Amino acid sequence: MNIIGLICADSSVRPEIAFLWDALKLGLGFLLTTVFGGWLAQTLQSRSWAHQNRVRLLELERAEAAKVFDELSRLMDKRLYRMLKFHWALKRHESEEDIKHHLEEYREVLYEWNDCLNRNLALTEAYFGPQIRAHLEGKVYEGFSRIGSELEERYRLRNETAANTRWSQTATHFTAVRAQIYSLNASMIDTIRLRQREVLQSAYPVSLKRRVASSEDTEK
Repeated sequence: MNIIGLICADSSVRPEIAFLWDALKLGLGFLLTTVFGGWLAQTLQSRSWAHQNRVRLLELERAEAAKVFDELSRLMDKRLYRMLKFHWALKRHESEEDIKHHLEEYREVLYEWNDCLNRNLALTEAYFGPQIRAHLEGKVYEGFSRIGSELEERYRLRNETAANTRWSQTATHFTAVRAQIYSLNASMIDTIRLRQREVLQSAYPVSLKRRVASSEDTEK
């Protein structure tokens, strides 16, 4: 006979059995609440920590990419500017003292450039991908190298007529490398913006989707 049948058959033991049955239900409820509740809380907390860690890592990666971009962009602009100053000093036939001053400024940034040549290539590939790294090496590096060779030759031949016949060619090379630097900067900025979007999407997935949907509706 089960417990319910026993309770119905014998009213003299009904209160005791009812008490035991209530105690059993209370104990089972407490056990389930404690074990299952603890497991659920731990699972949710672990997922929350994992999510927060992912967002933190994405933000760190975005910040490092922005730092690499800032350092490289400044160095490219610095080298381009020093080369232009040296170029104009030679073309305008400035004094020997001024020409040597601009040459020293150019060589100073050239040493700085060469000190981190491979480092910048490696960091660019790590944070921006092989395509942008190839652009840096194949377009910007080669462009700088070509102009540098021309300027060094002009300096050696600065007192000869032959040195003054190819200024337009060097000017064309300056225009080309300036355009390549701009293109490289734009590509790197686009990559950083995509990284920022990934961070926001991971941190606030629902609100970001609503914003995107709202902006698309506005554009329509």
